[in-house]
Amino acid sequence: MHFVSKCCKHFNFSFYQNGKKTTGDTYLAFLKKIYDHRTEEYSDWIFATNLETIDLDSIMMHYKMRTIIEIMFRVRDECRIRTESKHKEVIFLFTYEQLVESVWYLFYHEEVSFKRFLIELSSVAAR
Repeated sequence: MHFVSKCCKHFNFSFYQNGKKTTGDTYLAFLKKIYDHRTEEYSDWIFATNLETIDLDSIMMHYKMRTIIEIMFRVRDECRIRTESKHKEVIFLFTYEQLVESVWYLFYHEEVSFKRFLIELSSVAAR
């Protein structure tokens, strides 16, 4: 990524919730005219963070990694089998979910996404 303009500003905010005023502060990173080599387009980005020091040259990479991690947790949650039981079955189901994720990581993570792995696994199990 190529940055034409970048800066960071401290921002104080306040809002009312349930009749009570709440205040806080954040840091805003402004990146203007970022060139994306994949799409060959320019775009502007604003990031909000609680970090006082921000490396504006690598913030895009950090947020991409964070997004990948959050997506992985969301997809992993889709693997969980739903149950109304509050007993030993819950431990079994958690262990099963961990086993499925481990099999994917050990053998298939370079070939297929975890979500695709779950879809293919469920189609095989349905036969």
